[in-house]
Amino acid sequence: MILSLLFILSQTHKIKIETPQGEISISVQGQEITSGSIKESIEERLEKLEELIPGVGEKMTRIRRRRILRLIEEIYGLVEVLPEEAEVSLEVNAEEEKEEEHVIYPMSQEAFNALLSQLEEEGFSDAKLEIVISAASTNYFTVEQVCRILDEFSMDEDKLSALKVLWPRVLDPENKFKILQKFVFSDSKERAREIME
Repeated sequence: MILSLLFILSQTHKIKIETPQGEISISVQGQEITSGSIKESIEERLEKLEELIPGVGEKMTRIRRRRILRLIEEIYGLVEVLPEEAEVSLEVNAEEEKEEEHVIYPMSQEAFNALLSQLEEEGFSDAKLEIVISAASTNYFTVEQVCRILDEFSMDEDKLSALKVLWPRVLDPENKFKILQKFVFSDSKERAREIME
């Protein structure tokens, strides 16, 4: 019986029900409810189930009828499990709350300035690309930041290599049109478009 109640009411957050006999923990969608509203919800489901049973003259197998009637009786029994005097309070799992709050931010301005300084100090494109690869392994970027990094490369070919590394870490892809302006030749712009598709 309890398993049926859990199935009917299961959603995302824990609900703690205090009763004179002890405490019942079930899952229900993230909202505060009362035991009375739980009963109303179950009774509404009962009415829908009763509508599924065909009327006189309509055909239905005995097995199916028995299953539906058994389910109705089971839910009526569950209504009795939740006493009127039960107090219900919402209890959000701390881990779920942390997951919901997880937000990705672009590289901080301070760290980004340090990255630009490193790129400026390097004279070779290969060394600059290694720095970009290292930065992209643990950071996210805005299109504006990507544009500033691309400015550190003089050749379109090197810019394309850097873009391949950076693009999967871009947080505002809707601004990608700004990146195309960093390429001189039309074929390079086309290849940049392909990378950003």
